[in-house]
Amino acid sequence: REKALWDEHKEIGYNFRMSNLLAAVGLAQLSKMDKILNAKKNVREFYGRCAEGRRLELLPKVEGENNWLTIMLLRNSRERDRLIKLFEAENVETRPVWKPMHLQKVFKGCRVYGGNVSENLFSRGVCLASGAGLTEADFKRIAKVLDDFAAERK
Repeated sequence: REKALWDEHKEIGYNFRMSNLLAAVGLAQLSKMDKILNAKKNVREFYGRCAEGRRLELLPKVEGENNWLTIMLLRNSRERDRLIKLFEAENVETRPVWKPMHLQKVFKGCRVYGGNVSENLFSRGVCLASGAGLTEADFKRIAKVLDDFAAERK
């Protein structure tokens, strides 16, 4: 992975499978699954209220989703990057939606079928902070960033 705002790859790598140790940690988390999923649902609902009140758009919910990640859709990449910088100034991690494989340097020149949807999401989508451990103080900081962004946007 190259150093970039998004996941950028210039050579093919490997996706190593999970080690026994990491599998054990994952199994231990299963006992907390309901609590984690409920916290993630609350995060998604928080962003829904924020978006609605500020005329911002979230990627629509899908039936049965687990709220792993909340994505905000903006008008263009300039707005996307501006919002990311505002969050960065408040020490809130965000990033663009994943760069489509057909746009990665390592796959330059490969045949592509479709791609318009993923290109659109990459150019204007922001993966918002969606951890189950977000606190009330975090929510306040996030809401302030969204307030400032919405005010600038008008």
